[in-house]
Amino acid sequence: MKMFKLIRVTLPGWAFLLVILLASACKKDKVQPDVDYNTLQGTWKDRESTPNFNRYLKVTKDSVFLMFKPIGTFNEESYFSGTYTIKDDSLKANFNESVTKRDNKLISRVKIYGQVLDNATFKVNNNILTLKYVSYPADAPVVTRAAFDKVGY
Repeated sequence: MKMFKLIRVTLPGWAFLLVILLASACKKDKVQPDVDYNTLQGTWKDRESTPNFNRYLKVTKDSVFLMFKPIGTFNEESYFSGTYTIKDDSLKANFNESVTKRDNKLISRVKIYGQVLDNATFKVNNNILTLKYVSYPADAPVVTRAAFDKVGY
């Protein structure tokens, strides 16, 4: 009888202790607000563009385009188009088409499949978009950074 009383008396105490232990054992995730899609939208020119070659990133509400414009004897441009998603500072781009035009005439249009900008994160500050992603220039993956200036804001 005394044992039953001891358990009955301490049961609320054990329940309270269990709740405290469970609450403190839960991992606290770093809370970051979702990034506004409007922050990323617009046309961005790669800061590493050269007098002979320009690279642009165009982001709209529903799609993303990575465009290459070589400057020279041909009025040619190539681009990849697709969709993207963002969560916090993570960017995932899936391209589904590659297009090449010369003098505004279609040269080729190829369906492609795949994610680009592996493990990409982004940051926009003072109209500069900074991307950090994994590229594969040789046998091993390389963490790559690219900076783009906003065009026409």
